[in-house]
Amino acid sequence: MSGTMTGPGMKGVTPFIDMLFILLFGMLALSESKTAVSAEKVHVKLPSVEPADSGEGSPGKSIGIVVDQNSVVRLEGSDVVIDGPEELDRALAGQIGEAVPDEFRIEIRADANARQGVMAAILQHLRRAGFKDVSLLALGLENAAWGGER
Repeated sequence: MSGTMTGPGMKGVTPFIDMLFILLFGMLALSESKTAVSAEKVHVKLPSVEPADSGEGSPGKSIGIVVDQNSVVRLEGSDVVIDGPEELDRALAGQIGEAVPDEFRIEIRADANARQGVMAAILQHLRRAGFKDVSLLALGLENAAWGGER
């Protein structure tokens, strides 16, 4: 007899030890760690929609961008059609001059039936250009089509 533990009594112990290790690793894998980072709440600030006739004056300088029902973009008070980001940059440069974009409030007055992709592109472009105070005002909400019906 050598020093190994073999014999009729050891046949049932090996599966028992295997099962113990499986249960131990399963408990470790499924248990919560004390050092785990707890889930933090994500706060999302949604844009507010104001009625077009609110008449609220904002402090500072304001620039209006108008989007009509055919999704044609113009600066307020101008008849020049803005066909893309470069033209919008030129038109805004004419309005703000050498000032910093943070000093201006941009109001996008869009018809409720205009294509939403146009407003999204304008909002994204203005954000990248450094304008922080940008609001979107929906015009003609009483005639807007809901649920895809026009």
